[in-house]
Amino acid sequence: MSLGMSAGILMGTILGVIYHGDLFKSTIYAILIGLVVGFLAGLPIGLPAVIDGILSGLMGG
Repeated sequence: MSLGMSAGILMGTILGVIYHGDLFKSTIYAILIGLVVGFLAGLPIGLPAVIDGILSGLMGG
């Protein structure tokens, strides 16, 4: 859960600096990266962890 959220927040900050004038793109990319990281982090544990990781990545993005 915390891995997906922190990855989304970190990538949102980095992409916000890179895409200085276009916060829409940086937000969408951060959400997608947070979703993928949350999914991959929860996959070995089970379905509830996958769902929690995806939702945390979505919130973090």
